[in-house]
Amino acid sequence: RRLLLSACGAPWARQKHSYSTLDDAAFKAMLRDFKATPPEVLEHEPLLDLLLPGLRADFALAENYACAWPSLRGVVTHVFHGAEDPIPEAELAAWTQRIELPVDFECLPGGHFFIHDERKRLLAAIARQLSGTLREGPVVLTNLGRGHG
Repeated sequence: RRLLLSACGAPWARQKHSYSTLDDAAFKAMLRDFKATPPEVLEHEPLLDLLLPGLRADFALAENYACAWPSLRGVVTHVFHGAEDPIPEAELAAWTQRIELPVDFECLPGGHFFIHDERKRLLAAIARQLSGTLREGPVVLTNLGRGHG
C-alpha cells in the first residue's frame, strides 16, 4: 500500500557515472566531495586504502545495475531526500513517470546521508507514513524480489 523511497532518483532517469573507475586520488576526492565517508576514515590514509576496493565495488554495483521497474498503480509513494543532496531534481521528479499518483516528496535537512544525521526526524516521518497505512487495514508483506534472481 505504501512505497517509501529515500535518497535516490528514479533508476530510469539517473545520469550514468563511472566513479568506480576513477584513479585512487580522484576517487578519494569524490568521496570527500560527496561526504559519503566518515571524516575519521578519510583522514586515516591506511584505513581508507584498505576500504577502497569495497567502496569501488559498491559504486560499481550501483553504476551497472539494470532495473526493469514496473508501473505501479494504487501505491501511495513517498520520496525522502536531503536538502543538500546533489541528486538532480529531475531525477527525483521522474518517480512520477512510472508510479501512478499520488507520489509526494519530503525534503529533510542534510546531504545524501541525511538518514544518519536526521535519524530521529526521518524515523518520525516514516512512522507518520506507516500509521496512515495501518489505519487503512492489514498490511500483507511480500517478497518483491522473489523469482527475479
